[in-house]
Amino acid sequence: MNTRILHVDCQHPAAADANPGSSERPFASVAAAAAQIAPGNTILIHPGVYYGAVLLAQGGREDAPVTLRAVQPGTAILRGTVPWRPTWRTLVSGLVEADVDPALFPDGWNPYQFFGDGMPEPRCCGQVFVNGQRLEQLGDSAEVAALPGSWCMVGQLAGIGPYAPVERLAEAITAPLARTLRLHLSSGMEPGGAELELATVRRVVSTRTRGQGWVRLDGLVLERNAGMSGGGFYYAPHGSQAGLVSTRSGHHWSIVGCTIRHARSIGIDLGGDGMADKDGEPDPTLL
Repeated sequence: MNTRILHVDCQHPAAADANPGSSERPFASVAAAAAQIAPGNTILIHPGVYYGAVLLAQGGREDAPVTLRAVQPGTAILRGTVPWRPTWRTLVSGLVEADVDPALFPDGWNPYQFFGDGMPEPRCCGQVFVNGQRLEQLGDSAEVAALPGSWCMVGQLAGIGPYAPVERLAEAITAPLARTLRLHLSSGMEPGGAELELATVRRVVSTRTRGQGWVRLDGLVLERNAGMSGGGFYYAPHGSQAGLVSTRSGHHWSIVGCTIRHARSIGIDLGGDGMADKDGEPDPTLL
């Protein structure tokens, strides 16, 4: 059995994703280690905050599970966000806005331009965090202007639920949709002095293909994704059920001593995640 241990340590001075993953030369990201994982391997994650989607290249076997484990429980934080430092435009004191760059979403799905089935219009699928706190998303600019600590998208959102045909999704992606995020900061706060994060991925931890098993998550903090609701997920690939932790119709997953929080809107998906997403094939809407 291959019992290789892959070290990830974003705070190590020699950390780099091109490294072999040894304790002396660890990976900088969990995603880089996940791309190399094989049955029997353990990814050992040192304290720190790790951003973006983690896609396990494969699952394990009964005699050789794959494991993602925090060196110290509760100190390895995996987030579906990116730090956001846009160019802000000040409207009035405390009320600012900035454009959301499409380059933040390499898979092409921009959660800030869509609301999912079951979501109140016109609230989108994203999340915004300032100095560690999740801000409340409201429906329009007038509501945001009245409530510090809130935000909204300015412009049209695509109201496409999971039952809609794929052609309509393609039409919506090419349509002129909302791109400006308006934010009402708390009293005395300046956007340049705040730490902002945008949720950008649907699944924070998942497998590259469906039906993988013998996966163990141990002692991790998993948080802050962007996602649609689960209504009608079975019928269309772009609406497939996607939790912050996604087992993707897998089996024998063990999630032990983990904290899962700030999910939008499913924390863990178990069971089938959609008729259009066949076992063993990559999901075209993986992130």
